[in-house]
Amino acid sequence: MQKMELPEHVEEAMRMLEANGYDAFVVGGAVRDTLMGAEPLDWDVATDALPDRVKTIFKKHFDSGIKHGTVTVFIKSLPIEITTYRTEGDYKDYRRPETVSFTTNLYDDLIRRDFTINALAYNHRFGFIDLCHGINDLEKRVLRCIGDANERFGEDALRILRALRFAATLNFGIEDKTYIAICNNKELLRNISYERIAGELTKLIMADNRIEMLFETGVGEIILPEVSRCFSVWQNTPNHIFDVGLHTIETVYNVPKTPILRYAALLHDVGKPDTKRTDIHGIHTFPKHDIVSAELAREILIRLKMPRKLINAVTGLIRMHRIKIKPTETAVKRVISSLKDVDFKDLLTLQRGDIIAQNPKYAQQRIEELDRLWDIYCEVLRKNEPVRLKDLAVNGNDMKAIGLRSSEIGRTLRMLLSKVIKNPELNKKEILMEIASKYEKCKN
Repeated sequence: MQKMELPEHVEEAMRMLEANGYDAFVVGGAVRDTLMGAEPLDWDVATDALPDRVKTIFKKHFDSGIKHGTVTVFIKSLPIEITTYRTEGDYKDYRRPETVSFTTNLYDDLIRRDFTINALAYNHRFGFIDLCHGINDLEKRVLRCIGDANERFGEDALRILRALRFAATLNFGIEDKTYIAICNNKELLRNISYERIAGELTKLIMADNRIEMLFETGVGEIILPEVSRCFSVWQNTPNHIFDVGLHTIETVYNVPKTPILRYAALLHDVGKPDTKRTDIHGIHTFPKHDIVSAELAREILIRLKMPRKLINAVTGLIRMHRIKIKPTETAVKRVISSLKDVDFKDLLTLQRGDIIAQNPKYAQQRIEELDRLWDIYCEVLRKNEPVRLKDLAVNGNDMKAIGLRSSEIGRTLRMLLSKVIKNPELNKKEILMEIASKYEKCKN
């Protein structure tokens, strides 16, 4: 019998439950990940012990999901979620069951789950428990609903998005009946809050594969209609070989897996359908699509209840993703100084991902230009020269000391920064104070 290695704190939690006469099985994602050769991020244990009994067995604990029988316990300061076996009543709002009932039967607990690969359990005594043939599906790399897929998605419509997320992050195919049910039930996602949708969407777009299934199934039409329409917009330009939608997906794959960069890539051309023009030669142009895309991206991210910091960073990157930067230190420093919410490194990274997703015939020269900018950026960092207002040797209080009004301070500091960017040796307090004083006198 194949044995699953468990962390010491998980072993200890299971021993404590068993010593008190209860079942203890590792369940769900930890078992799935282990069988796939991946290291589990979280450990969940299922038991027939009721929540109140769990809390008497473990001294350190808190109620993390007590309505569903989940108690988080701590062994050597490490958390483990312990959940009582349960069955669920009817789902009335496509989100959650009307009732939850505890049971002493592991079988009942496993068959209520979403997908066969998540309905796995393990302990050292019984080995792997696989009531729904999830191991076979893992070996075939296929995602399959437990039982009737239409019923599973009707119970909790977010499972539709979870299916696409698992397929993408695990690089699995989707079993035919499950795939058809996704397509047929996608409208149910309109009953799900945008916060829940955003959580799954963010995980999905971190994948290296199959993100396009979001749109192939029609699910994108429900949660991201602005992006979905891009797949019907062809780009008859020398620089492009894909429609806007496929170019978008390729760009997503080309950037690192951070929420800011992935969302910026996903939304960077979302304004192209609104700005498309055709010249007398049949060539397509998209004037100011960067500005329109940034505005639409802000609306989308606000709708998804994303954090303000992420919204500002993503929309800032999109607004600037077409900027042409001269390959000089002064030009690079001026761009860096103008950035409020955008990381210059992220800007170059997004531009690279965008270019690689275009016509390779014309991409190489533009990549070489970006490489040159990157080298200059690294040199600027190495020199540690002033590029932002906070880097100046003077501040607002210094400007007040020479008699500037509050309304004039910002403008004067920006003028000083412009001079310092060009001549870093000017960044000394006495020099900048003298320049500011002369500037004020000349202005008056």
